[in-house]
Amino acid sequence: MKTNTFMLLALLPFLASCSYQTKAEDYRKRAEACEAEKAAMQTTRDAELARLKKNRQIIEASLRAEIQSGHARVTELKGRLSVNLVEKILFNSGEAELLPQARDVMDRVGAFLNTIPDKDVRIEGHTDSVPIGEKLKYKYPTNWGLSAARATEIARYLQDVAKVEPMRLSAVGYGKFRPIADNNTAEGRGINRRIEIQLISPE
Repeated sequence: MKTNTFMLLALLPFLASCSYQTKAEDYRKRAEACEAEKAAMQTTRDAELARLKKNRQIIEASLRAEIQSGHARVTELKGRLSVNLVEKILFNSGEAELLPQARDVMDRVGAFLNTIPDKDVRIEGHTDSVPIGEKLKYKYPTNWGLSAARATEIARYLQDVAKVEPMRLSAVGYGKFRPIADNNTAEGRGINRRIEIQLISPE
């Protein structure tokens, strides 16, 4: 019995050392796995940023004339690409029927959207703060209704004519409630009357 006790006591430092080595090895493996995961995530982020930059260059080249004239703008926020088109190149004042000359612009936008089928497309309609005129109130009682009708018209065109997959499309109207410029000036109101087409990750 004494011999066994003596042997056990003699082995304790060795066993403790083995336990320490096992834990140290476990920590090392976990650290390596964590670093590998971080590296993989960074590679994915870098690839997505490179792709975003390329897509922005493509749509900006496609809409170069509209961008130079101030009628279109491409922005990027938190990895989301957005195409902003002012009202005057798309619709008559107070109307939601797409102008004939706007179809060329929408064809180019649609062709671009079809090159990135893994992104959904949200079309947002926006207006200024000027109330709908009396002659048009029978059709669109509020700016909210007008903005929603315009967004839906764009979605319909992208589906029917540009052949964008309808499951990717959504349309929403914000009326006057999300201005990006001062509604107290004519220039600001012109900027606020717009359609925004956003590329978003599928839900």
